[in-house]
Amino acid sequence: MLTDLYEGLTAESPTGAAVPAVASSWTVDPAGTEYTFHLRPDARWSNGKPVRAQDFVVAWRRVLDPKQGSPVADDLRLIAGAGVIIAGQAAPETLGVAALTDDVLIVKLSQPAAYLPQILAHSAAFPCTPIAAARTHSPGEWVSNGPYVLSKWQPGTSLALTRNPAYWDKANVHVPAVEYQITSDDGSQYARYRAGQIDLTDSVPANMLPALRA
Repeated sequence: MLTDLYEGLTAESPTGAAVPAVASSWTVDPAGTEYTFHLRPDARWSNGKPVRAQDFVVAWRRVLDPKQGSPVADDLRLIAGAGVIIAGQAAPETLGVAALTDDVLIVKLSQPAAYLPQILAHSAAFPCTPIAAARTHSPGEWVSNGPYVLSKWQPGTSLALTRNPAYWDKANVHVPAVEYQITSDDGSQYARYRAGQIDLTDSVPANMLPALRA
């Protein structure tokens, strides 16, 4: 669901390769420890505001701040200064990332990591909207930058998403709406999948595994 609603600097292709997303391109210095990402000028939040390099800086500092207790903080540990921030020994503002301009982001690493573009496709590296009022669970106020926006939410039951008209690559978003059904019962979820009532399930009851392996 997060990858439907949000988008990072990079995305993952069907083959698992990192491809441009919010960042249209990037370069790396000869030492392999400093990346420069160039944000595409048509990257927009769903309210029409531009996605800025600073939105990533704020988001990543928040993920690494131990006060937030993020379970995905380690995904960004390869950025310079991240380890001591996670340990509570330095302020999040010391992280090795900077917005050179609104559309240029500098990322410094503690050591070379050629797989950084793949890491930045993960939800841990998604940007945060700078509008505090948008940080809500209300579909009418929700702001995101991915191919879809939240249109309906019934807690514990379902979420409905519709295409984001402000998304930079909206011409290639061919599915007009997505609905997520929420259930804590693996058996009923699997039964609905077998009956064709849902298109995909991430759970299979333990008692069905032997039959599937046969």
